[in-house]
Amino acid sequence: MQVAKKYTLREKIKFYWQLIKPFKHLTMIVPFVLGTSIALWELGYLKKQLFFLSFLILFFGVASVYIQNEIADYETDKRNTSETTGGTKLLVSGKVSMFEAIILMIIFGVISLALGLFLVIKYQYPIWFYILCLIFFIIAYGYSGWPFMFSYRGLGEITLTITNAFAPTFVFYYIQTKHFSILPFLVALPYAIAVFAQKVLREFPDYEPDKLAGKENLVVKFGREKMSKVYRFCLILFIVSIILVDLILIIIYKLNPILFILTLYPIYIAYKFLKITNIEKSFYKNYKILKPLTIKGFKLMFDTALIYSLIFVLDRVLFK
Repeated sequence: MQVAKKYTLREKIKFYWQLIKPFKHLTMIVPFVLGTSIALWELGYLKKQLFFLSFLILFFGVASVYIQNEIADYETDKRNTSETTGGTKLLVSGKVSMFEAIILMIIFGVISLALGLFLVIKYQYPIWFYILCLIFFIIAYGYSGWPFMFSYRGLGEITLTITNAFAPTFVFYYIQTKHFSILPFLVALPYAIAVFAQKVLREFPDYEPDKLAGKENLVVKFGREKMSKVYRFCLILFIVSIILVDLILIIIYKLNPILFILTLYPIYIAYKFLKITNIEKSFYKNYKILKPLTIKGFKLMFDTALIYSLIFVLDRVLFK
């Protein structure tokens, strides 16, 4: 009989930290920065208490959701040997028990919801805003959580587009400004398309383990070849969306056109991705191509939102 290995408290804390996927928190921190930057451009200042409190709400909420994803993807992760996709495999390896993961998920979720309620009451936000945030939280949980399990029903990609792009950009804009605007949704559009495209890209190397685990994402549902065309279309749409958003921000919102030289960078990177995937038509089967594309795809996502954040900050500081 094999005896389970015992870990020190220090090792356990390290495993818990890895379980919440700190690197992947960037997928939510970046739209947090974007929404806050748009608010700064509009107001000319930031409310510091709201900034730090909303960041804590985000951190604990995201940690809870990512742990839930690990729990839900346990069977998939047992079959997935990929180094760049899949979960942390801490549950599979036994470094963190299922019981520990569930307890941590509940604790972090409760902290996030409690802090959110405190923010709404203390700073007198309308109750509909808390309900809206709660709905977004449930949708994020439902990505892999029962009974929704969107990622197992071909809805995971669109779920991430909402919860990792449009929703946080608007929410953190609203926390600072306390009013509705179409602007955060508009500016989040290129980032949202990049999130969708990146999710599809990451599903290619996971195709076999996802299929065996019954995870019916879009790549499993429609096949790798068809979804490779969708991925390439998303890259084209991404480029078009940047051009469209830039023109609207310059013409309607009167941002300085010089600043939009910065958006040529994500356009260039997306064009390079298109070129690579055009030369290697079956890139979706080639792990040597998928691995660097996946890593650079994350960078493209983050850089896009951060560039727009920088544009709004620079326009406020230099030209207003």
